[in-house]
Amino acid sequence: MATILVVEDDAIMRLAVQKMLESAGHKVDIASNGQEAMRAFEAHRQTLVITDLFMPGRDGFDTIKAVHAVDAAVPILVISAWKDGPDYPTMARKLGARAVLRKPFQPPELLAAVEACLGDAGAPGVARA
Repeated sequence: MATILVVEDDAIMRLAVQKMLESAGHKVDIASNGQEAMRAFEAHRQTLVITDLFMPGRDGFDTIKAVHAVDAAVPILVISAWKDGPDYPTMARKLGARAVLRKPFQPPELLAAVEACLGDAGAPGVARA
């Protein structure tokens, strides 16, 4: 069981991810934006951070940098939706995301990405982009 911080501005998605992870036995803390995420992370140092990329205020890119400024070893899983254009998965991985999962996804995909991040020795990858 891991302690996971879920950073997601969409309340329905945040609750869905929280329930998926809790059903798999993980303890879950939630934040609706990057500012809340950093307060929660600095207070509890979760073992995994899952973040959306596109949020008001501190976005996921800034959140990845801020988390790794505090603890570079914490794995980060990005869950986000994007249209064609910039290569957001590569951008996130260059900042230190361990994996990227494109929305929408199914519960087994999320749980597999979480387990890969928790068991990964540090090599960046893509769960599904």
